[in-house]
Amino acid sequence: MLKDRENLSPKSWKDIEEVTPDEWDLKMLDDIDKDPDCHEFISQDELLKELGF
Repeated sequence: MLKDRENLSPKSWKDIEEVTPDEWDLKMLDDIDKDPDCHEFISQDELLKELGF
């Protein structure tokens, strides 16, 4: 079904402006590195089971 959809946006990844991360961005990235829950791998089957599907 997804293959039937057409890309309605004339923009692409090349159109996205790159910006330097600010202090808040760097803090969030640091928090992610330090939080072990952010590095836990959950398989798709496990996730679907947890979500009740």
